This record gives sequence, structure tokens and C-alpha cells, in this order.
Amino acid sequence: MGLNYEIRRITMRLEFETAKPAVSASLHHIDRAASDRLEAPWPDVVIAIGRRLSMVALWIKQQSSGACRIALFNAAKGSTKLFDLIIVPAYYNVAENPRICRIGLPLLALDPAKIATARSRFADSIGNMPRPLTVLLLGGGTSTMRLGVTTAQRILEKVRTGQSPGGSLYVSTSRRTAPEIADALQPLLGPGDRLYRWTADPVENPYLGLLAHGDRFVVTGDSISMIVEVARLGRPLAIAELPRVNAFLMKAAGKLGWHDPGEGLISRFIEIGAGRQFRDFDGLYAFLYDRGLAVRLGDTPSRHAEPLPDDTARVAARLRRLAGVE
Repeated sequence: MGLNYEIRRITMRLEFETAKPAVSASLHHIDRAASDRLEAPWPDVVIAIGRRLSMVALWIKQQSSGACRIALFNAAKGSTKLFDLIIVPAYYNVAENPRICRIGLPLLALDPAKIATARSRFADSIGNMPRPLTVLLLGGGTSTMRLGVTTAQRILEKVRTGQSPGGSLYVSTSRRTAPEIADALQPLLGPGDRLYRWTADPVENPYLGLLAHGDRFVVTGDSISMIVEVARLGRPLAIAELPRVNAFLMKAAGKLGWHDPGEGLISRFIEIGAGRQFRDFDGLYAFLYDRGLAVRLGDTPSRHAEPLPDDTARVAARLRRLAGVE
């Protein structure tokens, strides 16, 4: 934006780390002692993302008697009228209005310097694996998608089918990947393949090294961040779309005590009841497929992908206008 800015780091109270409180101008959900201080003079614009931080932004606007303006990334969980600008990626299913600034992909990008450092650091451990190197990045089940053992095994089977002779495979789990998935995939890997089981230790995580050295990528469809970060590298990318579930039906089944590991009849019933979600993952997939930036797992990658759009400058201009600079 070319404007002066300050960062305020906010820590949630333990009971609100994953909770979804009703959106209002409130700080009741944050740990004020562990958070940066929020005090006058109030800023011209607050930039926030997500339900819980949008509440902090609304509180700041309230303290400024409405003078502060709010720019929110991703669709508002409350009324759009509460926010002055909403930057919405293509995969959100929201109605158009003057407050909406619609962009193609999230403004996610990896620092090229970090990729270069990872290329050097993992040169021996990953860079020397037989080529071409296929990287399978696994996310995990969400309230709207299912990733169980059977689905993961089917994905691995498809990856194997499309793998080039003489190449190798590196499977990496993530924070949301169930441990039993890694247990089930390990015996299916070849002698030259590898499996990373996620830990909280960032030093051990090979993610950046895989992005630096991978020749082709397969990413499960639940992980927007990994999909976008790989797409911005311009490497061949296949999306392993996951079975859908209905969050309401899943919650109801849990309250009724219906146990289902995620692959049985109950999950199939819940999948049938899965409707169009507020965050439209199909819109994200279509955006990438239509431009040749990705394919469905099993399809042949496009040779003539369109340049990946970067909406950063356009969003910055809208933010400058919101701040009264332009």
C-alpha cells in the first residue's frame, strides 16, 4: 500500500482457540494480558481476517466512534454492512455488493529466498531422490470434507498409476492428517519412496524442501494454502478432490452417538446430504482448472497454463482509497 502500518498480535483465550463466537464488537474472546495493547490513537484502517479477529476490528471501530474503517479478508461471518471493504477470493460463494473486492486466488505467496534456502538445505536428503520426484501433500478431514484411510489409499493408488518409471514419491502429512493414515500408507510405498509424519518441530518439516525440489505435486483438496502455494510455483499440480460431508449432519450424528470412522454408511449418508458450502471449494478448483494451473488427479496436466494472476496491486489500491489516500 505504501502506507505506514503497525501490527497488533492477538491471543485467543483457551476456550476460543477453535470456537466460533457470534460476530460482534467485542474482546471477550481474547486474552488481553497476552495480546498487544489496543489503545488510542485509533488507526484509519484495520485489516483483519477471520471471525474472531473481525470482532477485534469491530471493537476498535466502535472505540473510534466509527471513524476507523475495516478491511476484512475472506467472506464476512456477520453482516457485510459491518465492514467497509471485504476482499473475497474466487472460492467464496457470496453475493456481489459495492463493499466486495473479488480476487482470483488468496494473496498467499512463499518468499523466494526461503525456497532458495530450503533448496540448499534439503539438497542431499530430497534433491538426490530419483527423478522425476512426485510430492503428495496430505491435509485432513474438515467439517465439509472427509479424508480417511480408504480415501488416502485410493489417492495413493492414483498417484502410483500416473507416476513416471524410475521416479520416486515423497508423501508428506500435515497437522490435520490422522495418524492412522500414515500407518496405512507406509507399507504401500516403494523402497525409494519416503513418508514424513508431521510433528510440531518446524526444523524437521520438509515442506519448503519439497516445494524447492518437487517435479510434480498432488495436493488434497481440503488445503487451500498448499494448493495456492504450489500453484504459484508453476509446477504440474493435481488436486485430489475429497468426498464431501454436511457439517450439520456430521454434528447431529455425533450428538446421537453414531460412531463412524469416516468411510462407512453413516459418512456416505452424510455425503449425500452435503450441499453447496459457503466457502465454495469447487469455485477454487474451477478457477485453476480453467486456466490450466491444475488438473484433477488422474487427468493430464496442461502444457500451456495461463500466468497465475496476482491481485496484490489492485487490493492495495482499494486499501489506499479506503484510507483516504486516493
